[in-house]
Amino acid sequence: MERPLKSFDLKMYEYEFDRTNIPESFEERLNLLRKVGKDAQKQFEIDYKNLLKWFDEHDQLNVLSFVSYYFFTSKVGDDEEARTGTIEFPPHLQEILQALSLTKERNYEPKPFFENAPYNLKRSIKEIKNLLELKFFDIPEEVKNEKDLEKHKLRVDFMVDTMAVRGWCYKHQLEKMLIDLCKGIDKEFFKIFGFHPHFIFEIISKLIQNVNLKLRQHQENIKQFVNQKDYDSVFSTYEKVFPNVTKSTKQAREKLFQFFRRDLRQLKAMLISHSDLFLYKIFTFSIEDIDEYLEGKLDKNNIAFIMDRLSLTFGDLENENIEHFILNNPVQKKPFIKIDTLQENDKQLYYCSIMGTVEYLQLEILEQFIKDYPSITQKFSKVKAEYLENSVKNLFETNFSDAIIFQNVYWFDDKNDRHETDLVVSINDFLFIVESKSGLLTESAKRGATERLFKNLKDLIEEPSYQASKFINYVNSQENQIVIYDKKKRKHFFPKPKYIIPLGVTLSQLGVNSTILKKLIKLELFEKVEGITSSINLNDLEVVFEVLESVPQKIHYLQRRKEIEDSLEFIGDEIDLLSMYLENGFNFGKIEKSDSHFLNLVLLSKRIDAYITDSYNGLDHEKPTLKLTKWWRDILNFLEERKPQNWLEKSYILLNMPYDDQEKFEDLFKKQSEDMVNGNLEDKNNNFLIYKSSSSYRRFVLIGYNYLDIEKEIRDQVLLNIIESEKVDTKGIIVIGNNLNKNIYPYSLLASSAYPQLFV
Repeated sequence: MERPLKSFDLKMYEYEFDRTNIPESFEERLNLLRKVGKDAQKQFEIDYKNLLKWFDEHDQLNVLSFVSYYFFTSKVGDDEEARTGTIEFPPHLQEILQALSLTKERNYEPKPFFENAPYNLKRSIKEIKNLLELKFFDIPEEVKNEKDLEKHKLRVDFMVDTMAVRGWCYKHQLEKMLIDLCKGIDKEFFKIFGFHPHFIFEIISKLIQNVNLKLRQHQENIKQFVNQKDYDSVFSTYEKVFPNVTKSTKQAREKLFQFFRRDLRQLKAMLISHSDLFLYKIFTFSIEDIDEYLEGKLDKNNIAFIMDRLSLTFGDLENENIEHFILNNPVQKKPFIKIDTLQENDKQLYYCSIMGTVEYLQLEILEQFIKDYPSITQKFSKVKAEYLENSVKNLFETNFSDAIIFQNVYWFDDKNDRHETDLVVSINDFLFIVESKSGLLTESAKRGATERLFKNLKDLIEEPSYQASKFINYVNSQENQIVIYDKKKRKHFFPKPKYIIPLGVTLSQLGVNSTILKKLIKLELFEKVEGITSSINLNDLEVVFEVLESVPQKIHYLQRRKEIEDSLEFIGDEIDLLSMYLENGFNFGKIEKSDSHFLNLVLLSKRIDAYITDSYNGLDHEKPTLKLTKWWRDILNFLEERKPQNWLEKSYILLNMPYDDQEKFEDLFKKQSEDMVNGNLEDKNNNFLIYKSSSSYRRFVLIGYNYLDIEKEIRDQVLLNIIESEKVDTKGIIVIGNNLNKNIYPYSLLASSAYPQLFV
């Protein structure tokens, strides 16, 4: 099996933004942006309409196939975005092009791309891409101040994500989710349609596989005739690998070769260009083809019904506003083109030039498929909610085996009002409060409709924060035990926790916009609730739990993830954040509360992508892990293995020490022990070193204590005195002790002191 991706060790660099040529006043900067946007919008309207001319001069299938093959097809194992920092031809451009092709009746002119045509087409598409990005700077006149601009930018961010981003989760996650969701509506679906819903995705999967096979076969065909050494062999091989070509005579071959001045390279280039006329076959299928791929498991009439329901025909979009294709492209829900003219022995043909992205659109395709049937759409909404809640519960059960977990509970506040909570996870002194939201962003919200967008975000992000804050207040108001009730009205108890971590989990993938609660509160779009509640997509949470090695790391990640969203300015999706965590444990030092720093974490997820995809495909790949010194890792592993009192608390404190601090502390600790062994220290039992983390607002203290055999009471008193001396402005203290007479690895004793403000 070929390795799909290689790991990229992307590094972060600090640079200072040069404001030399930036106007000082807000109005000047705003006008400058507006000019860029208006100029781009004017040019975009011209260039966008010019794209339609290609379909006047060439068969739409030839244009779409040429662009898909040459501009959007990449080699196995090549991640252009990681290699170059961008994607020259992102997939949404091909989707737009396919939609534009459907605004006209089919043009059957089989005209190859000669001379500068390929270059001009490539340049036109690249220019459209650049203008698409710049036209969003055409800022509405109602934007008057910085806050208005931030609101507008937030809206644009969602529009850009909707337009350009595909594949927010890994393929195998999407496949599993679709299979599980289909099971939930299987009976109702079968009653209406007479076949099972999973066949929709099986057809798509088989077509994707077949396109990849035909792509490789076409490339192999090209190689075969290009590798020939004389013109006669070139012609013979070309006619063999492309059997539909009219066979040439010896005289015709000689005449054509003479036309190219007996230049073999020019002849081969001409034949490659001619072979482009057959590219459409790569992306074309008949009902019989699909029946063969499915091995007869689905009736041909049902195959035709599915394909017709997921298809448009040439001319269907003739009366549509073509600018709407940018944010509301109909081919995303109906990705196939039904070719009305019957060809190839009267077989009905279907075509799709966007197979590379169809697999990421399958959830939307399913919802489009059933949208005209209220009974099944209502059932699907319920299934999504149950799927999300059960998946989250299973995730926590699998990853927190020692936890006490309650699902779908209710409780009463001091006014005896009833409230509900989706999931409660109690483990030692820590408590997770999890709220699940299965709603998806509506189409109008994705297109940037302001009122609908912020209404959606309230449901997906603010509501979980508000619900969790009520439960936090309830827990804090209790003295010892917390009382909750399950669906069967049974009463349950669990001990009052010291530390509470609220979490919102969504089915909708918000990408880099999942970490914007702080911004929404700052812009006064959301109310300020008791602390920030992180919003994480289910698939991302699965990856976080899969990559992080231990329970303490998972707890530390989710809590620190919550804290940095409130204290740090950054951009990045969840897997970017996870990659950053593996690098520094979310220990950012002094910049965390800095107003002058902004972290761009986008693309850091590339460090993790290869591991996830290779693992799913059964390939060996070293697992990315949190950067820890060997000693630190051994201490944490020893704690998790033995689980002494307060072991999670101790682990949490240890994880708040950056890698560099771990190294420095270990060096100092070893030196102290060597000095004691060598007799360089007079006092054998009162020598300790104190090491403080660099962050002033979340300070943790490490204390190294090397000692010789002494009475336990004396030793404990020494430790108590040390701890008491460092309590001021400290969130947690850990003492690592080493009895030099026994020298037990990784430590002889480990003591800690933490406070209710252990969390920020």
